[in-house]
Amino acid sequence: MGAGKGKTRRTAATSRSLGAQAPSPHPLTPILKISPDGTKDYTLPDGRLHRVGGPATEHPDGSVAWCENGVHHRVGGPAIIDAVTGRQEWYQRGVLHREDGPAVECRDGSKEWWVRGEKHREDGPAEIRSNGEEIWWLNGEQADWETLKQVQAAKQKAEKETQLVNNLRSVDLGQPERVTF
Repeated sequence: MGAGKGKTRRTAATSRSLGAQAPSPHPLTPILKISPDGTKDYTLPDGRLHRVGGPATEHPDGSVAWCENGVHHRVGGPAIIDAVTGRQEWYQRGVLHREDGPAVECRDGSKEWWVRGEKHREDGPAEIRSNGEEIWWLNGEQADWETLKQVQAAKQKAEKETQLVNNLRSVDLGQPERVTF
């Protein structure tokens, strides 16, 4: 008796001679589709745009869009870059979101700050228009300067209280003195 490899080889050879198809790709393997205008779309078999590590749509003009599972998504950079207008948009899981700067930036100088799909900024205006107009937003609601100052003051107070508590926790009281009578 052999090691059993002969049967495996015969089965594989028979499958090849009968025209067996290669295994189907993983369900999350994107399929490249190129349209007549040269636009490249990477889609899942169900048609949703999807590509990890690169843009899911590439236009001939240089515009790109990153998508995963059919929604705009990119960590560490804008998910949409319009090469014609210069507009850049940061998305995570399909909603405008960026914590370290504006989620929308335009070539004309306008900027918008978004957090989890809502216009929001605590340390300045959440919207700066190309004409220099500044508009404040907190949690998706337009706010005035006074409200923003109150939120900033409350945040600073909470930070100071947290720092005080942490400082008190780090104080080494040592061993209590032994008192004898």
